[in-house]
Amino acid sequence: MIKNLKTYYEELAKNTLAEFVDGKFAALKLSDKPDLQSSKLGIGIEVRECKNEQDGRADAFTRETFGTDMTITERQAKMEKMGAHGWLYQDPKSKAVVFSQTCGLFDVNKKKEEIANFIAEKTEKFKSYKKFNLNCLYLFCHWDYERKDIDDVTKMIVSNSFDCIFFDCMDCLFTFDSRTNSLEKYDFRLDVDRTYRDMLSKLKDKYWKCRSDYDYQELIRLLRNKLILTQDEFAKLLGVSFASVNRWERGHHEPTTKAKRKIVELCRKSKVELITSKEE
Repeated sequence: MIKNLKTYYEELAKNTLAEFVDGKFAALKLSDKPDLQSSKLGIGIEVRECKNEQDGRADAFTRETFGTDMTITERQAKMEKMGAHGWLYQDPKSKAVVFSQTCGLFDVNKKKEEIANFIAEKTEKFKSYKKFNLNCLYLFCHWDYERKDIDDVTKMIVSNSFDCIFFDCMDCLFTFDSRTNSLEKYDFRLDVDRTYRDMLSKLKDKYWKCRSDYDYQELIRLLRNKLILTQDEFAKLLGVSFASVNRWERGHHEPTTKAKRKIVELCRKSKVELITSKEE
């Protein structure tokens, strides 16, 4: 079971490189400074999400308010407190709340500059890391950039001590070899037998894997009390029927695997302790 989001991204980077670039990357071990290492291969890779401070605050705001029973006014107050600038929308029918940092707008040129600056910042920190024959940076860019965009980024980089930079652009991977100044593209969509989406799905399953010994009966009760939800409201949050939640909380049936994942996710986001069953 993958314990945290940092490990999830490290595993995802390792799997992506092994699946689509070179199988030798499967030998990389999860470590620290840098995140992926292999003395035998002489490779060290630092793995990072390419986010600026404002993006990070926006993500934190979304995580902290997801699944909570808050009014628009309360969410706006929370947003201001966290310094997450953006817009809040509420569907009048479903009452669902959506947070948008960009209001549907996306400045690609600004983002390219941010990526270049991010690489320069990581270059400074990488000086204190363990060095290998091949020192790399793997960036999750969280956007489907085109080849021209990444080419522009490489030309904007002011300071770079990495031998190779991997740009993960959602459905493709760009590799920039700074020693030869060459840029290669690996397109996940063209891999018919082992698609990136299938691999990502398996890794997500591994990340959200639910232990069979969690006390789901008690977790449901604790979650409902924490979120101040009725069984009917909690059922809607999970996307199941009231009868299902009622049976689970009374201990008559076990939740489905899909429901277990959602319950575990809600516990983590709501800071509810994941307690195990008393049965050995």
